[in-house]
Parts: sequence; structure tokens; C-alpha cells
Amino acid sequence: MPITLPAHSPRTRSLTDVVPEMFRSLRGESIWLRPAQSTVLVMLDGVGAAQLRARAGHARFLASISGIRDVARTTFPSTTASALTGLLTATDPGQNGMLGYRVRVPKTGRVANLLHGWEDGDLPDDWQQEQPLTRAQARHAPVFVVSKPEFATTGFTRATTDGAQFVGVTDLDER
Repeated sequence: MPITLPAHSPRTRSLTDVVPEMFRSLRGESIWLRPAQSTVLVMLDGVGAAQLRARAGHARFLASISGIRDVARTTFPSTTASALTGLLTATDPGQNGMLGYRVRVPKTGRVANLLHGWEDGDLPDDWQQEQPLTRAQARHAPVFVVSKPEFATTGFTRATTDGAQFVGVTDLDER
């Protein structure tokens, strides 16, 4: 008997489909979202459906507007480097090369941290195998990334948000 792995239904929502659906909503073509003139994606690192359910009292608004059909599966592995790259390239880690938190660099054999290890000489353009969607969309409409100023010039930011205008803000209220 052949061994098969479980597969997700074609109707299962995926983290890798979120940004393309946002861009499709700008053209009135999204199957998830209503047509829009502009969109905003707020990404909370480490907050998934299970965490939101467990702490719904601390995030009442988010808990009140999310339902089972709004849940999207994440990437595997679900590290920040893998999931954020998947979100912003619409590809899984096996396609985009961001295979975890720490990975072996093929050219040097050393182990690099994908969030912070770029400054050690690895180039995002050499490593990142997929074009960030921000680069493609920026040709049609402005794309902004709002985050801490210290992330503006990191290799990881370049690998995942190339083409977007970076807006650095320190105070959470300004974001």
C-alpha cells in the first residue's frame, strides 16, 4: 500500500495567498475580500488563530471579527523568517529558500540566522529565490512597510519587501 501524506483541500486558505488576494481586491477580483481602493495588512508576529482564541479577552476586536473561514494555514516551518517570506512572496519555504530560523549556507557551509545573519556577507539576492510581491505591486500602486527604523536596511527586509517604501517609526502609536 503506497504511503501518502495528508493534503489540504484546494479551498483551504493559506498565509501565502493573503497578499495576492489583497492585490486582487484592488482590481475587484478577489475571492476572499471585497473590492477596495486601498488595503492594509497588519502582521502580528506569533499571533495565530490558536493564540487569538486562547487570549480573546485581550484582543476582543480581533476575536470578534474572525471566524473559522477567516483562518489561513501558515507555512512549515512556521518560523518568522519562513512565514513572513511566504506571506510576502506567495510561496512556501521550499520554493523561496527561506527554510527556517537558522539554515546552512550552501556556498560557505556556515549556519546563518535568516533574520539577522545577512550582515555576515550573505546577499539576499543570492539567497532569496522568489521576488517579493511588493516589488511587482509597486509598479502599479505605492506599497509601504511600516516597522522599526532599525529594520530598514537589514538583509531580511530587503529579501522580503524589496520595492516597498520603508517607513520607520519607533512609537507603536505612530504605526
